[in-house]
Amino acid sequence: GVIGVPGLLTPVAGAVTVDGGADGANLVVDGSGAGVAADYAISSTTVTRSVPAGFGGVTYSSLSSLVLTVGAGANVVDVTSLAAGIPTTVNSNASEDTVNVTAFPPATSTLNLDGGPHVVGDTFNFDAMGSPVTFSGTQLTSPGLGAINYVNFETLNVTNAGPITVVGVNNDNTLTLTGNGGAPDSG
Repeated sequence: GVIGVPGLLTPVAGAVTVDGGADGANLVVDGSGAGVAADYAISSTTVTRSVPAGFGGVTYSSLSSLVLTVGAGANVVDVTSLAAGIPTTVNSNASEDTVNVTAFPPATSTLNLDGGPHVVGDTFNFDAMGSPVTFSGTQLTSPGLGAINYVNFETLNVTNAGPITVVGVNNDNTLTLTGNGGAPDSG
């Protein structure tokens, strides 16, 4: 079912809990109708929004999939962890959005990121937390962990990576690789 007004999350002021049960459920958190900047966070059990106030957030379990779609403002989405076995998608919209991801998803999960229509510059920041990274133009992978697929981001920043392998280059992206605790590599 649909909770609230499609595309607007502010009318959903109370906290929502979704348990997909034995068969799982597809959870869509749709903020696509918002025209203001918003700050979202996804963890292995929650989707929240700190700015603007008014959305009570969602606590979830036993999902088949999770999709977050944000509105037209300059949004920030922080992905701090993902639940095992749940493909997760973040759809950006028309503005300069930033998606920050800390760590790879579990081996049984995939994170799909879409920067949305190009305006000036969507940014995908990835903190590999010491994991080796293989970069293939539209995907980041690491042995034994899930993949991160991304499209429509003008800038990709990878920090704190172990060994990095570059397999292909997408000419639409700027790739910045940073190691040494955050100081850009000079060589």
